[in-house]
Amino acid sequence: MKRILDSVHGYISIPKFYMNEIVDTPQFQRLRRIEQTSCRALFPSARHDRFIHSLGVFHVGSLIVDWLWEKGLQNEISNGDKLLDERKLSVLITYRLACLLHDVGHTPFSHTFEDYFINGTNQLPQKLSSYIPEDKDFLSDFISQFTKKDGKLRYAAHELISAIVALHYFRDTVILSDKNSYKGFAAKGNPSLLVRMIVGCKYLKEGYSYEDSFIELMHGDVIDADGVDYVCRDVWASGYSTAKVDLKRLIRSIVLYNSGNDNYQLCYDAKIINEIKSVLQIKAFQNDIIFNHHIIALEQHVLQEALMDAAIYHTQTKINKNDNLEDVRSDALKKLCNIDMYIGKNGYRLKSGTIINQPMDDDFISIMKSTDPKEEQFISQWFQRKFKWCPLWKTREAFYADIPEKLRADITENVESTWIFSYLAKKCIERIFGISAKDILILSTLDKDKLLEINKINVIVENKVFPYSSIFPEVESRTLPYFKYIFIPTSYKDRIQDIRKCLIQNWDKALS
Repeated sequence: MKRILDSVHGYISIPKFYMNEIVDTPQFQRLRRIEQTSCRALFPSARHDRFIHSLGVFHVGSLIVDWLWEKGLQNEISNGDKLLDERKLSVLITYRLACLLHDVGHTPFSHTFEDYFINGTNQLPQKLSSYIPEDKDFLSDFISQFTKKDGKLRYAAHELISAIVALHYFRDTVILSDKNSYKGFAAKGNPSLLVRMIVGCKYLKEGYSYEDSFIELMHGDVIDADGVDYVCRDVWASGYSTAKVDLKRLIRSIVLYNSGNDNYQLCYDAKIINEIKSVLQIKAFQNDIIFNHHIIALEQHVLQEALMDAAIYHTQTKINKNDNLEDVRSDALKKLCNIDMYIGKNGYRLKSGTIINQPMDDDFISIMKSTDPKEEQFISQWFQRKFKWCPLWKTREAFYADIPEKLRADITENVESTWIFSYLAKKCIERIFGISAKDILILSTLDKDKLLEINKINVIVENKVFPYSSIFPEVESRTLPYFKYIFIPTSYKDRIQDIRKCLIQNWDKALS
């Protein structure tokens, strides 16, 4: 084992085999140069990366496996020094590998550019499916679970890219190696199960409840190794004060309940519900107060626009008179956000002749810094952090405090169709105050209440399993009030109150 000292968890022990064949490779080392979060615009000390996070997730996952082994899996998998069930052992080995590799293909700048790596609805899922031909059900299971109410397939691109990178570089050398072991028992990993763990795709046919439990422990809605590490790490790095997590107590609440015939359910001891709530409270705090903060929303928008400017220049994209400028800029950026930059041999060649592969934050920064000064309107704003916009309402709470009850009822889940968050509102401001509609920004926020996720878990009381809501029915299903930020140029900052009143009046007229 190799021991690494971590400021959050203490010493992390990693098998030397994984250190040599995974951690000390260009694919994994690039994670040192990818920011963990986008919140440094608010919390300058929150400087931590996907590299140490991945090691932390491996640590948390190993603690979970050790606990479940101690609480019963040892007797199911081995008898003394004799291996009884290689399949179940392989799941444990695959789970630890998934914890280590879950972010190996993460996109630069946390999640800022993730959507630009999705070129076509099914490209990444289909590409990933081609890496696991032995799993005939993967693509249909994935599409079934990730198709939303509107019929569109929605997924996190970094998860699919990570799974592709994991198999492309480590399938034969590590995942299927005879050198994999746990507690002295050797077994190969399972490539298709590793993919399912990383992307959170459960099996839809019967007979896989054991595997599904570990998929949930890697990619769950409430408690998983990934979420537990980033909750602990983000609180430590940022310095913000919120709930604390007793990691050891939380892990020791996990129960892999076998009701017979290898029918497993992932449950949690009802006595530690407060620890689970602590995790969700931190996630809710981050979601509501940090990641939805107006500064972060604006900074991320400016960064996207800045890299689009750079992409136009470095990809030598021509803009014709009849082109849709927004589409052209987006398409140029997609050239720099391409899965082939991770697994292709040649990467992407810029106008300067520089080749970009295994992309990191540094690459995108270098691209912006070497852009022609004539193209750097957004680039200079981002580097100086001097933004030319300010929000009409700085918080969701301030917005709803201003809005009459009648108008609040008009804001539905389809928030884009609400008048005040539409192009019509921009044109209204343009007509009355002379601010060009193209200089007004309307930026989305996250509207999901993380505390509701607790309804998805099972709790165990005196060896009986119950859905959480049947034991603690006080948690009701709800979402945060729907909202978007409206930004105007800072030169009109002294007119904010007038613009607010005008928008509310015209919204009321539009409803009438």
